[in-house]
Amino acid sequence: MPYSNINLGQLRALLDNQLGQSAPALWRTDEKNKILQDTLRWWNILTGYWKGPFTITTTASAPWYALPAPLAGLSTIRVEFQSRSLRPATRYDMDHGRDGWEAETTASGGDVPTKPKYYVIGGTNLLGIWPADAAGNSALVVNSILTTPTPTLDSDAIDLAPELIDPLLSGAQALAVFKEGGVEAKLAGPLFTKFIEAAGDQCAVFKASAAYRRYMGIDYGRAKMPYRLPAAQIGAR
Repeated sequence: MPYSNINLGQLRALLDNQLGQSAPALWRTDEKNKILQDTLRWWNILTGYWKGPFTITTTASAPWYALPAPLAGLSTIRVEFQSRSLRPATRYDMDHGRDGWEAETTASGGDVPTKPKYYVIGGTNLLGIWPADAAGNSALVVNSILTTPTPTLDSDAIDLAPELIDPLLSGAQALAVFKEGGVEAKLAGPLFTKFIEAAGDQCAVFKASAAYRRYMGIDYGRAKMPYRLPAAQIGAR
């Protein structure tokens, strides 16, 4: 399907169409904008849809780097130093398995590598490397989930594949109809299910998660099964 940009104004107009004639009376324009923004955030949380590389220039002997604003920092996918992939390590393992690792650089000698070998997640927006780059001014490329785009003006374009517009509108409508209550609010269930199902199709990791099974009701039948087998009976079985 050909790719085409859609902006906030166009997406809100499509949401108006789904909400029907009562849309102008029940939801303000800024309210619908916030509903769409929240839906985009949920989509990115569930699927990691907006991701990409971001280059950080290393500082001489610096082990830690604050992630810049475009990077959400919640799920680092891959880190490269001068086009060479680094291996992940936990801060706990480094602190307890390599005493003084933060002070070691590629010029330390001994058993310290001459190039960075590991990356460490120090927080939601903090990235560490070991050993630190002694010379500095090198390219550290972080491939991570990006911060969800938050369109505020009607002309703000949203980087979104056309086939995802329909499930996203279903998610937005599911949020909106809670304001109506009553019979209309019952529509939220099937609409939310459509949104979650599309998220699972977009991200295999989410589809394999317990959260996806719970949202889709896949484990409902299992929950009704007895925990214990019937008592054994004497005789042929």
